[in-house]
Amino acid sequence: MAFPPRRPGQPFPERKAFLHQRYRDLTRADSTTAAGGLLVLQHNNVTAAEMVTIRRDLGAAFAGAAAVPAIEIVRTGLLRAALPRGDSYAPMRAWLCGPTCIVRLAAVAESGQTVVAEPADIKRVLTVLQRHRKLMLLGGRFDQHWLTATGIREAAELPSIDMLRAQLVALLETPAQQLRAVLDRIPGDLARTLDGHRANLEKAESA
Repeated sequence: MAFPPRRPGQPFPERKAFLHQRYRDLTRADSTTAAGGLLVLQHNNVTAAEMVTIRRDLGAAFAGAAAVPAIEIVRTGLLRAALPRGDSYAPMRAWLCGPTCIVRLAAVAESGQTVVAEPADIKRVLTVLQRHRKLMLLGGRFDQHWLTATGIREAAELPSIDMLRAQLVALLETPAQQLRAVLDRIPGDLARTLDGHRANLEKAESA
């Protein structure tokens, strides 16, 4: 039996309205819920017991961390309807086919602050996913960019954000340090040049 399509502007039932708002918060770029990005996975009929095991494995992988990434099964039709309009979300729309679940890489710690994921966090999540063959990575968003599954795996191998910042600072400071060393040598070089010139003059006068 075919159900009539939902009319534009038609209100959702209470449960669907809750999920629709939740999915909007989940996918909005400025949302604290998704500040650190997310992974989109296809699942092969994961059972409730298997999902409990996956969550337990994620908790073990992030033991001692400020926050643990959260995984949840989503209703693709509602999630697709909740996505903002425009081409910027086209990659995610393409992934929303069949049974889908999402891993939120950022979470809110007990302090109330949003914890933004590092590349190493993605690597830990991928390590957990490898142990669960019913889950297949489709792609995701990291650092406000949509990446394919290959791109996500490559991002997982990047150094931490703090290390990248340190490398950038060192790169920017190196020319300045070299220039400072040159400027520091100038007075000494100039003095030696003048001394040599004076010695030549004295030698010429005595000849």
